[in-house]
Amino acid sequence: MLVRRNRFIFYIIIFLTFSFTYAQLDSKNYLVRTINSEINIDGISDEIEWSKGKWESNFWMWRPTDSLQAKKQTRFKLIRNDKYLFILIESDTDGKNFNTPNLKRDFSTYPTDYLTLLFDTFNDGTNAFSFATNPIGLKADGLISGGNQNYRTDRNYAWDTKWNVATQINENSFIAEIRIPFSSFFYDNSQQFWRFNIYRGNTQINESSTWIKTPQNQLIGNLAFMGKMVFETPLEKGKNPISLIPYLSSAAQNDFINSTSKSNISLGGDAKIPIGNAL
Repeated sequence: MLVRRNRFIFYIIIFLTFSFTYAQLDSKNYLVRTINSEINIDGISDEIEWSKGKWESNFWMWRPTDSLQAKKQTRFKLIRNDKYLFILIESDTDGKNFNTPNLKRDFSTYPTDYLTLLFDTFNDGTNAFSFATNPIGLKADGLISGGNQNYRTDRNYAWDTKWNVATQINENSFIAEIRIPFSSFFYDNSQQFWRFNIYRGNTQINESSTWIKTPQNQLIGNLAFMGKMVFETPLEKGKNPISLIPYLSSAAQNDFINSTSKSNISLGGDAKIPIGNAL
C-alpha cells in the first residue's frame, strides 16, 4: 500500500513539473503601447494609431495535434489609452463560409468559428475575464475561475459587461476590432503586466489554435498556459466593475366569462458588484 501511494505521489510530481515547464518554455510577452487618442471601432484598421502596435502571431495548434503551428494563422495587436484597451485581430481563412448556429449573446463556441481572449488581471492563474467574438461580430463574455480546467464548472457566462466589437470579412481572412473599457476589468493598478492568451476555433479545417502552446491533455484556455501583456506605462487606478442588468417582463390574463382582460408589466434589474479578486 505504501509503495502504491509513493508511486502515485511520484506521478503527480512529474505531471506538475511537466505542466509548469511546458508553460514556462512557451511563455511570450507582448508590449502594449500607450496612445493619447481614440480609435473608431468599425472593423477597418485605418487609424494611424494602430501602427504603434506590433503584429504578434505564431499560433500553435491544439487540435488536431498540439505539436505543430496552426495551418491558418492568427495575428493581433494590443494598444491602449487611459480608458480603453484596443485589440485588433486578423484571422486567416479559406473563403467566407463560417459556422454560426445562432445570433445570441454569449453564444456557444462549439462547434463554431470563434475567437476568445483571456485576461488574468491578478496574475494568479486562477481567475480571468473572458471575451469572445466571431466573424460576424457576435459577443460573449464571462468570468473564469478554477484555472479554467473544467469548461462545465469554471466558466460563468451570466456576467455581462459593456464592450465593443466590429468585424470585416475579406476573401481570405476576417478582421475583428475590439474596444474594452478598463472599467469592465477588476485589477490591481500596481501590476506592470497581465497574463493573457487568445485562442481560436476554425470549423473550415477543423482546427483549434492558441497563441500559447497548450498540450491536448489540458483544456484549451487553461490559465496555466498564458503569455504576458506588458504595459508601456502604468495603469490608472482601477475601479470595481459594476454590472447593471435591467429586465422587463409582462403578463396578460383574459377572463372570457366576464369579457375582461388584465395586463401587468414589471421593470427591474440586477446589479453585480465584485468585492474581492475572486471575480
